[in-house]
Order: sequence, then structure tokens, then C-alpha cells
Amino acid sequence: QKIKLQQLLSLSLTMRLLLLSFVVASADECSCWKGFKPGIGIPGIGSLSCWAPQSCKEKCSAIYTEECHFRALCTLSEGGGHHCDCSMCQGPTKEYTEFEKHCAQGACEEGESCYYHGCHFEGSSSVCSGDMSSGKECRCDFPKVRDQTGTCAPCPGDKQPKFDQKRQAFYCDKSLDSGEFYA
Repeated sequence: QKIKLQQLLSLSLTMRLLLLSFVVASADECSCWKGFKPGIGIPGIGSLSCWAPQSCKEKCSAIYTEECHFRALCTLSEGGGHHCDCSMCQGPTKEYTEFEKHCAQGACEEGESCYYHGCHFEGSSSVCSGDMSSGKECRCDFPKVRDQTGTCAPCPGDKQPKFDQKRQAFYCDKSLDSGEFYA
């Protein structure tokens, strides 16, 4: 029997996820054996997340510098189907390790941010933008702008930069002692 749209929308999120997991079984990247694998779920109906050292070891180990075998999980996606979940793996990612190699302290001029393959890491967060195959690139990130000499610095007097649509660049208002800054 077909389920009407109103009936589907009235189901709880968990029930919708479980229903979608049966419909999109072919999209599964891994399996929780219908809830009979160690994890969180309902035996016989399905798992929300389970331990998957065999089926997700290869994918997670390809992402992290250190092998991720016993911490790999298989998790139910909101859109349906199970996917490998590497969030419990420890250590740096291979992407971060490469960034560290090419963007060591002093790799860029004072005030600039180092990007490797379009990604910049700072603390526990990262930003990826632009060309992902660009290698190392030193950028002057907002709210800093480049002055006449090419130095990346904040606007004088802690003023916020403005954006010039014509030149597609950030700039600082003219000030008596520093002139105009452009990115």
C-alpha cells in the first residue's frame, strides 16, 4: 500500500529515516545488518549508527594520516542509506598533514594567510575556497587589505574595509598618513 505524503510528513524524523533507508538500500556505502551489529538502533528494523571496522576501514584510512580501523562507523544518512562515518577517527587528516608541510610557520609574509590546495587550517577549523589544485598560495584575508607596498594589513584606525565593485577588491578609506589601501 502506498504511503500518502501527509502520512509521511507526520512520521517522526527517526521513522522517516528508517523508511528511507529501506527505499534507498542501493545507496548504502556500508551495512549495519538491520540493527544486529554493535551500535545504536532497533534490532530487526535498522541502525542509526554502528561499528564498521571492515566495511569503512579503507575509506576512513584514506582520509586520515594514521590508519583508522577500529573507530570507523556506519551511519544512517538523513536522505536515506548508510554511509561511512569517520568522525571518531583520531589524528590529523591527510589534507591537514599536507597543509602543515607546505604552510609551516613563516611560509607567508606577516599578516597573510597560507592556503594549500585552496584550504587554510587554523586551530580546529578549516576554510576551503578557490582552486583546489592551486598548491601553496598566500592570501590577504578580509578584514585585512594590501597597501601600496603590497603589505597585508588592517585598515588604519580599526576601520572596516569597503568593497570596490569595479576593481573587485577591498579597500580602506583614505587617511591623512597612509593613503589608500587595495586588496
